[in-house]
Amino acid sequence: MSDAALPVIVNRSGGTAKQLGDELEEQLAAAFGDRATLHLVEGEDVAATVEAQRAPRVAVGGGDGTLGGAAAVLQGGGTALAVLPL
Repeated sequence: MSDAALPVIVNRSGGTAKQLGDELEEQLAAAFGDRATLHLVEGEDVAATVEAQRAPRVAVGGGDGTLGGAAAVLQGGGTALAVLPL
């Protein structure tokens, strides 16, 4: 992995992320430290946020719909998708 921070995009409005509420960002920050740039967004903003990233890999957190949508955006573009199941 390069020295660049990993974009971590999380659907804050779904499932586990929604249940965690304010603790979500704290837990992600503790887990990733300065190795990631966190983007906690609403479900309808995930695809656009994923598309806006210019990185060799992007981590996306959410459920099946969030992950499937992110995979569709990244398909064929050369960016690897890391899955953060939430």
